[in-house]
Amino acid sequence: MIKKFLGIILCIVLITSCKSQSFEDFESEYIHNHYDIDDIIETYENTNIKMYLLKENKKIKLVFFEEKYGNYNVEEITAEDYYGSFLYSDAFNTFLIIFYDSDKVNNFSCSVVKNDNSIIQINESNLQNRQQHIFYYVLDRDY
Repeated sequence: MIKKFLGIILCIVLITSCKSQSFEDFESEYIHNHYDIDDIIETYENTNIKMYLLKENKKIKLVFFEEKYGNYNVEEITAEDYYGSFLYSDAFNTFLIIFYDSDKVNNFSCSVVKNDNSIIQINESNLQNRQQHIFYYVLDRDY
């Protein structure tokens, strides 16, 4: 009886370990197969997402990975003028991601509109001194 119980616990631990490792393997393999790792200028990681910001000549590209219910999603967003943005939603929130090359961009501002009565104005400056290339904002789901 104790052996069965320990076997079940070991099996659960192994499945959980394999699953989280599997997402890491997926995003790592994708980046290594599609891009030169020397082009990566920043990474950002949160619970079920990982982002890579790459600089390719005059373009920058955000490669966004998300693990949701065992499925892996990849979005690639390319920006021509050294900055760009990406907006996505889940069941609870809307996320605004602004990315840029801090060698070329020193400030930005944008507005996110929910309705006539609810507008969020975002202003960031002095970016070249902040050593940050990705801003990640969590908003109300309705934006």
